[in-house]
Amino acid sequence: MQYSFMNQEVILFIIKNWPHCTNQILQATSMPVKRETSTLLYLRPDLVKMDSARNESGVDQKRLSIPNVYTPIWWYADFPNHYAGEGAKATRELGQLITEHYIDGLVQALKTIKADTKTLELQKEFFDKVKTN
Repeated sequence: MQYSFMNQEVILFIIKNWPHCTNQILQATSMPVKRETSTLLYLRPDLVKMDSARNESGVDQKRLSIPNVYTPIWWYADFPNHYAGEGAKATRELGQLITEHYIDGLVQALKTIKADTKTLELQKEFFDKVKTN
């Protein structure tokens, strides 16, 4: 089975490691609500209701502890309000910093992907071997 779309071969690329973050971004992105709220304050401030940011508890409830085991219900167990962190600490400036960081990472990844010549060759080799077996 060769992956194709409209008679064009398709390769799936997944960005798994974003560029290194500054300490400010690392601290800000450790809790989703602050990161997400900051990003929206930068991109779509009209959608953000900062007066509501203090109405929900974003404290980790730590209601489930099974060492070295993951369960799909972990997020609800830790954050039953589906809210982690402190949205009231979000800023537009931080949102701009985060957004530009991810855009830079995406641009770099796309440049690397466009310059790649080996992946398609290896994918063809793989599928050719699979067809013969």
